[in-house]
Amino acid sequence: MRWRRTAWTGIVAAAFLGPIGLGSPGAAVSHVIGVGGAVGPLQLDRSDRAQVIAYAGRPDADIRSRGDASRYEVLGYGCPQHVRSPLDSLIDCRTGFYLVRGKLGLFFALAHTHYSESHGVAIGTATGRAEQLLHRKVYLGPHCEPWLELQSKKARLAIFFDGGNSNSYQPGGLLVGGHVDAFYLHSRDRDPGVTDCS
Repeated sequence: MRWRRTAWTGIVAAAFLGPIGLGSPGAAVSHVIGVGGAVGPLQLDRSDRAQVIAYAGRPDADIRSRGDASRYEVLGYGCPQHVRSPLDSLIDCRTGFYLVRGKLGLFFALAHTHYSESHGVAIGTATGRAEQLLHRKVYLGPHCEPWLELQSKKARLAIFFDGGNSNSYQPGGLLVGGHVDAFYLHSRDRDPGVTDCS
């Protein structure tokens, strides 16, 4: 099983291409992601397009497409100038809000330091520190980048890591070094089906 990173592999390292619309660093707006389904004030399965835009601002991209599971609309932020959403794959943006049947079904953030997980894990957090905060170890998978998953009845939160190396040459070895690279928060009922490993 491969994580679909076809078109946006270089986005993490790309220069910031425009405002993300999340207010100034001192703004009193929460950018905390919770495994219960929260993205700041937004909630999976409940928040709609207008609420996402009120929170995140005018999107760089607003595209309708189709994934494995259903049709969706995606609002993308931090996107290249001429972004497309490949069929059945992730949009080429640093942050994406996927609306399935009109409600938030998937959120992802890549190299976006505004967002952090509710235990204090943020993009850029060292692997060892993330393991301490989450009381979990990060292992290498057979086909995907190192990641771990938190689950609730409503949602799954996949946290991906970059850098470092394994203490083993076999899948299942512990990740040594590296840092948090991305968050993917999935609704259990409205996942658009545009990711594999996450």
